[in-house]
Amino acid sequence: MSPKRITSLRPLAYAFWALLLLLGGVLAWLVFGSDKGGGLDQDSATAKVCTPGSPCLALVVDDLGRDFPMLERLLRLEAPLTFGVLPHAKHTDRAVRTIRQRGREFIVHLPMRPLDTNTLTDEALVLGMDGPLETVLTECLNRVPGAAGVSNHMGSQLSQQVGAMARVMRVLKKRKLWALDSRTTLRSVICAEARRARVPCLERDVFLDHKPAKADIRFQLRKALTRARQRGWAVAIAHPRPGSVEVLEQFLRNPGVRVVPLSALVTREGLSGASTTPTGGVVKRSGEKRHK
Repeated sequence: MSPKRITSLRPLAYAFWALLLLLGGVLAWLVFGSDKGGGLDQDSATAKVCTPGSPCLALVVDDLGRDFPMLERLLRLEAPLTFGVLPHAKHTDRAVRTIRQRGREFIVHLPMRPLDTNTLTDEALVLGMDGPLETVLTECLNRVPGAAGVSNHMGSQLSQQVGAMARVMRVLKKRKLWALDSRTTLRSVICAEARRARVPCLERDVFLDHKPAKADIRFQLRKALTRARQRGWAVAIAHPRPGSVEVLEQFLRNPGVRVVPLSALVTREGLSGASTTPTGGVVKRSGEKRHK
C-alpha cells in the first residue's frame, strides 16, 4: 500500500479509536455509576435487597457545622453515615468541604419555624420567619453545595402548613433534591406534599438520643433495629454528642444489619408512600425538642 494511501486512512483510524474510548467511558459510567450525589446508583442497588430477612439501616447525624472535632470523629467511622449540615453554623463551610473531600453523603438540615421560638439558638435564617420562603430556602441550599437532599431542623410549626410545604417541594424538585422528614410533630405534611410534587421523601423512624444517657441511646437503637427487621429497613437520627458517637462506634463494630446511606433507601422507597410509625422523641403538641 502506498504511503499516500496509509496517510489517508489515519483520520479514519483515529475516529475509530475515539469512538471505542467514548463507548468504553459510557459503559464504565453505567456499570460503576457517577460519583454525583454520594454514589447514589451503587447504593440504590444495595437497597434493592433490603428485606426483613436482610434488613438495612440508614443512620443520619444532624446538626453538623457547630462542632468540627466531633464531625472529624464521625468521619473516622467506617460506615456510610448521612450527615445533616446546618446552613449557617460556625463551621458550615469547613464541614461541607471536609465531607465532600471524604466522599461522604450529606444533606441540608433546614431550619424551619418551630411552635416555640424560644428554642432557636444560632440559626441565622429560619424558613417561615426570616423573609420570603423561597428566598430563604434558596440561600440555605446554596450554603451547602453538593447536598443530596434536605431534612428539617425543628419545624413543628411550618411543617404542618400544606401551602408552605408545597412551595418548598417545588424548589426541591427543580434542584433534584429529595427530603427526609425529621417528624418533630405528628401533624407534619412534609412527605405528603413531597409525594404530591413527585419529590422522593422518607420519614425518620427513631430519634436515638432524645435522652442523652447511653443506656437510653442503646434502647432507641434496638427500636430502630426492630423496625428494620420488621419492614426491611429503618431510618434513625442521632446528633454529634460524645455519648451518641460512642454508642455508634460500639454498634458499628458489629451492627447485625447493613448500614446504608439514606439515599439508598430514598431511591427505592421515597415515592412509594411508605409510612412510618415514629418512635422516640416525637413532639405531640406545642413543644419542640431543643436540639431539633
